[in-house]
Parts: sequence; structure tokens; C-alpha cells
Amino acid sequence: QILGCITVWENYRPLMAKLNRALRATDMYPEQVELLRDKYFLRSTLNDIGLSQVKSRILTKDTFEEIQNNQELTFVKPRQGIASYGAFKLTPNIKWQQITEIANQIQSDTTFSSSFASEVEFIAEDYISGIEFCFEIIHHDGQCHLIAIHEKVEVGEQEKTN
Repeated sequence: QILGCITVWENYRPLMAKLNRALRATDMYPEQVELLRDKYFLRSTLNDIGLSQVKSRILTKDTFEEIQNNQELTFVKPRQGIASYGAFKLTPNIKWQQITEIANQIQSDTTFSSSFASEVEFIAEDYISGIEFCFEIIHHDGQCHLIAIHEKVEVGEQEKTN
């Protein structure tokens, strides 16, 4: 007998939430999951409640030019997506056309395009140097339980992605 479904791949989270609702297993509503997959919304919420001080902006051609002109250290990533696909440190040699090319590549990727919003938007966040971790946490009966910690290893910055 299936009691509930879990996944660590964020693209499956809305499906798992729907299955858990059908199984009457405790989970977030699918609509909540979709909101959390919006990286701009999530960062803004973390800022609003005092859990982050990282500035996040939706990347438009104007904000891109402002960031480049001010030589700000930023990290660019799709507003909605999976893992580090389409994410990169914004360097002075990057041109706006390269960002639109990445958006086009994402939309034409037959394997992963469904992991992104129908219109690919990017956000620019303050660049944070150092080791990156992912935490798997389950909230049950009013308590948080840390299930796993993943360190992103053997990942290095390459020409356009990380």
C-alpha cells in the first residue's frame, strides 16, 4: 500500500503533491509547490521575512545593462527551472544576445523544456562565492527533520554555466 510519494527532482514536485493529495498524504498543495519553483518569488519571500539579504531582480535588457555598467557581481538563472540549467556568473564579456540564445535553447530542449515556464525569464541575484549545498527537509507534526545534505561537488564554472 502506497502511503505517499517523494522526489528530490523539483520538476516532479507538482506531480508528487497531486498524488499525495489523492492518497490523502500530508504535503503542500500543488499550487504552493508551483510558487516555490518560482526562484524570484522565493528569494523575495525570504527577503521579506528576514531569512535572506541577497538582492534578486528580474533580468530585462535594461537591468542587464545596469548590472554590466555598474560592474556588479551577479549570478543569473532561469526564474523557473531545474538545478543549474541555464545558470551562470554574469561576467563583463557576456552580451544580452547570449542570454536570449540560452532562453531559445531551453525552449527547444526536448528533454528539459517542460521543467521551465512557457516563457523563459531570468533573474539576477547577488553573487555568493563558496561551496553550494542542498538540504532535504521534511516538516512533520510541527517539527523539521533534516534528511540529507548534498554538496555540489566536481562543479566548476565554465564558459556560460556552472
